[in-house]
Amino acid sequence: MDDVAIVTVLACAVVGAALGWGLVSNVNSLLLKACVIFLTIAASAGAGWQWAVPWVEEEWFFRATGSNQSRLLLAVAPSEATTIKERLRRAYAEGRTLAAMDQEGVRWLEEHAQARNPLVLLRLADNTMPVRTYEQLAPLVKVAHDHDPVACYLWFSGTGHPTAEQLGFSQDQQAIALSIANRVDAVVVARLPAALPLADEGPGAQDLMKQLSARWDVRRFDADAIDHPRADLSDERKANGCYTMNAILSEIQRFEPAYRRYMINKTFIPALNPVFAAPPTESGLRR
Repeated sequence: MDDVAIVTVLACAVVGAALGWGLVSNVNSLLLKACVIFLTIAASAGAGWQWAVPWVEEEWFFRATGSNQSRLLLAVAPSEATTIKERLRRAYAEGRTLAAMDQEGVRWLEEHAQARNPLVLLRLADNTMPVRTYEQLAPLVKVAHDHDPVACYLWFSGTGHPTAEQLGFSQDQQAIALSIANRVDAVVVARLPAALPLADEGPGAQDLMKQLSARWDVRRFDADAIDHPRADLSDERKANGCYTMNAILSEIQRFEPAYRRYMINKTFIPALNPVFAAPPTESGLRR
């Protein structure tokens, strides 16, 4: 990216030199010509650094490099591409580093966490991915809840990036959490379809609610914190969001394995995070 910035400034300087030469083409004084051309080169190079470089860097980030991060940003909120670019451009203009742009991208993703957290995998129109994700996610949520429920919420909701130590994860558990995160990003970028609710073929939401009521403090349940994840929730709501998620995942495990896919579907589609769902097509399938 530094090379892109250098080339941009040099191109602006060349334009400034051409402009200066045009201004003094009829001037006889060599000293005056040199001064004017120097000033136009300096002004053009400065303007390039101030305004052109952030624009070129941001366009390079999205178009030329085609990085996973740029694809992810657009996949999370495709209708807000202009806003994303403006924020990244402003961040680069203020920080003058690629890290500043990256950090702004992270903030953007955290603000759109409802479209990028493990629930995406639980809702996927696939026979194996939701169950596989559930089997990996449930024990991790339990560990994180028992260690620090606020950090647990920030992690599974996608609204923050707590460390493995804050979550109480071992190296193996951290590796599993990373693999889940990588699958989420791959699914979001590929825009894989969300599943339609499965036909009734086993215990329903009422059965799950009975189990939750019998074993958990339902007064602490905060489905909205899961449905609409936000980093600015109070610590109490974050802790309750983790408590709710831990309770749901734990109770699903009590059902027969044959019904696990069905219970995941009934619990998370579309009751939680319905905005993930792709719109139905005329054939009744989701894109």
